[in-house]
Amino acid sequence: MPGTKSNMLFLLISLIIFTRVGVYCNNSSETTEPAIRLARATGQVRLSTPEECYRPCDGAAPRYCYYRFQLEYYTTMGPACNQCRTDSFARSKNQSSCQCILADGVEKTIFSINRQFPGPSIQVCQYDKLIVDVENAAEGLDTTIHWHGIFQNTFQYYDGVPHLTQCPISAPNTFRYQFSADNSGTHFYHSHSSLFMIDGQQGPLIVRSPKSTDVNGRLYDFDLFDHVIFLSDWLHTLALDLYPGRYAMRPGQFPDNFLINGHGDWTDPSTGRKTNVSLPFFRVYSGKRYRFRMINSFGTVCPAEITIQNHRMTVIATDGEDVKPTVVDRIVSTSGERYDFVLNANQNGGSYWIQVRGLAECAEKKILQVGVLIYGDQLALPRTARPTFDKPLTGNVVLNSLNAAQCMNTQVSNEICVNQLKYGKPTPQEERKTYPDLRLYIPFNFFTYDEKILTQNQYNPFYIAIDRSMNAAMVSNISYSEPPAPPISQYEGYEKLCTVDRVPTCTKPCLCTHVINLPKQVLVEIVLCDQDPFVTLHHPFHLHGYSFQVMAIKDYGGRKPNQSEIYQLVRDHDNNLASGKYDQKPRKDTIKVPVGGCVILRFYTNNPGWWLFHCHFLWHTMAGMNVVVHVGEESDMPAVPNGFPTCGNYVPPVYI
Repeated sequence: MPGTKSNMLFLLISLIIFTRVGVYCNNSSETTEPAIRLARATGQVRLSTPEECYRPCDGAAPRYCYYRFQLEYYTTMGPACNQCRTDSFARSKNQSSCQCILADGVEKTIFSINRQFPGPSIQVCQYDKLIVDVENAAEGLDTTIHWHGIFQNTFQYYDGVPHLTQCPISAPNTFRYQFSADNSGTHFYHSHSSLFMIDGQQGPLIVRSPKSTDVNGRLYDFDLFDHVIFLSDWLHTLALDLYPGRYAMRPGQFPDNFLINGHGDWTDPSTGRKTNVSLPFFRVYSGKRYRFRMINSFGTVCPAEITIQNHRMTVIATDGEDVKPTVVDRIVSTSGERYDFVLNANQNGGSYWIQVRGLAECAEKKILQVGVLIYGDQLALPRTARPTFDKPLTGNVVLNSLNAAQCMNTQVSNEICVNQLKYGKPTPQEERKTYPDLRLYIPFNFFTYDEKILTQNQYNPFYIAIDRSMNAAMVSNISYSEPPAPPISQYEGYEKLCTVDRVPTCTKPCLCTHVINLPKQVLVEIVLCDQDPFVTLHHPFHLHGYSFQVMAIKDYGGRKPNQSEIYQLVRDHDNNLASGKYDQKPRKDTIKVPVGGCVILRFYTNNPGWWLFHCHFLWHTMAGMNVVVHVGEESDMPAVPNGFPTCGNYVPPVYI
């Protein structure tokens, strides 16, 4: 696309907010943040600004990094965009200096953080202390913020799960999260209430370790602020408009678009008209090697595949855990997963397409978004045709393929499963035992209601699937419901707790706060199986408070495995354990379960607490596909913080 047309198109790209590219800011002399000014004036702990906390981490002393989040209703393509979409906006040095949220050029209400989308990028060094004041200014919207990937060891009260680790934050209240960024890696934060995550309450959380201690640090030259690739799925209506779901028109929960770092264009399928919105771009220089950090912050069930034109990706970490370098052409990710890769800028110059392509359910809608990899200081679109869903960028080697048939093979093919990656560090000693102390079989499935539940004075939650069925989601045949108060801090929260062996008298499916109680310091294996396969549904499961070894992934051709097949999987797994075939299994905190398949996970219970284990597809979370992994006893927990908020039912005796 050379010439005038190219220049006009790229003018749209130049409207993107200019952020710091490899420049460490140190604006420590002044700050307008009241909490920081008060702390400094009164001689309290010295709080650092976000700019101060983004710094080289080699030899850096830990800092107390302060952030203030204001949550509110806001709109994309609002009046601020009239002010900001100018040349001066392109030269702005700080995203928060303009309150325009473009998204994909379609106006809609969102739940924003500091009038940004994604929310502010938190980038700190390992062992920094994070203090985040979350002020809820959205009337009627109670929420929490979960720090996805942070283990919260000794900071269990700040994991951000409503009615499990804290009471929801209601307007106009402020809740202060404070915890130590002890485990480094690519993480993110998001609301853990309702469907608010998909409507705007999400953002990156990067915890850097010193490059000198990074086992893969020799492979890259730069790890820059701007080289975070934050993937979001996007609806043109509020997500709650699709919960429980529409029945007559548009059943199911499909996104309308994908966004890269909060924006991208959109073509109306009914008219063919494209929105006038900039494309995201990432700048590199020839001969240098760059660490990129990709975060999948989807809320729907769609997997996404990323490809970069004329460039291979050397994967060096997943979910904040190092892996031995693995060179691939495409990376598939599902909701909650993160992948770090090194890009070698080995081209002489030019611009190259970055493609994010929807798979499975999103393939039916042909959703595809693009960004641009730019060499040097130029501003130009790639000269090659923009990829489309039917004519995409391709590549031979794919990581985390939806085809899991070869995952149990020792010979790795061009379709690499995550269990075939190698952990980048020695396996912890406590996880090297041949056999686990405990092994749990955890099936998940659905219960389909008939229409009688709508006439029997019952109020069981459900969601409407694409086939118009009304479904409750279950783990071990129990559909999770939140307790009235967080059991981590209030005894009242224990009233609705249940286990597989101790469930209250209830109808099918049973609704209660499903808990698995585990002792401290034991080696646990989970055999997690999809017992209700749907042809395009790959469930991503996330465990709070831990990472786990991915020992095995088994595919059964998209059908439900029977008990004898699952027993055979475990026998084969035991044989592999006994023969020492497993070597440096990779660690993750979020795993994609194949359609109708099983995964075997292993972790050591060294972090007491109340940790949610759940499908990261938001509608499944809402419908009950969760279980609490409760580790240890009350005596193992740190003291409840002074003044920690309480909540619960209020049903006094009738006294009038």
